[in-house]
Amino acid sequence: MKSITEPNPFKALIIKNFRSGRPSGDMMVKSFSDNICLAKPNAQIDVFGAADGEAIPDPLEYDFIVLSGGTVNLLEDEKPAWTVSVLDLIRKVAQQDKTKLLGICWGHQATHYALGGQLAVLDYGPLIGVQQIQLNEDGQKFFGTESLALHKYHKRVVSTPTPDFIALADNNEIFITKSRKIMSFQGHPELSYQIAKAMMETDDGSYQPPANVPKSDTALKIQDISASQDGKKVWVNIMKWATS
Repeated sequence: MKSITEPNPFKALIIKNFRSGRPSGDMMVKSFSDNICLAKPNAQIDVFGAADGEAIPDPLEYDFIVLSGGTVNLLEDEKPAWTVSVLDLIRKVAQQDKTKLLGICWGHQATHYALGGQLAVLDYGPLIGVQQIQLNEDGQKFFGTESLALHKYHKRVVSTPTPDFIALADNNEIFITKSRKIMSFQGHPELSYQIAKAMMETDDGSYQPPANVPKSDTALKIQDISASQDGKKVWVNIMKWATS
């Protein structure tokens, strides 16, 4: 946890939806923190491990909340108690106009699930690599480009988004609410080759790419984890939104 004594600093909360103990998790949190601090060098950044059972503080005490990726299947009837707390947090943030929330991968799925959207499992198995995401007109205005290359590491998706969310890309990839208080990405703008490699090296096999999805697939536009990606550029836009 990082604390700054400056009066009224920008307050950010990073919620880890994965268990601590793996190097990739620490690397991910550092990436979140570094990207926040590029825009707000004196930010107060607090990190809480929801999946570790740590009690989540009042979200409305923060300016910006990041919901990380994770592996818990929200489609299962029985869910860990901590996921209920995260879903309640999302609903609480959705009902106010101060705190902004960013959901990434599992956080993206949880955001839509909590607010009435629906999820589905990818029929071809886990999608891992760098994927070219086509932006729509609203997304092109937001990001200033036609498409984004982002790391992917998931096997579930948002099949039906929450009604009040505005799509910024095709295939339910990126959304922002009409109130502009909540934003979500299926992709991972915080990942780098090194982080993705560390994730794959410590995976138990459940997120390994299946043999029927080649490393460079024309239809999916998926490339190896070493491919060039736009995560840093995306974070510039995220933080402009988060601090506006």
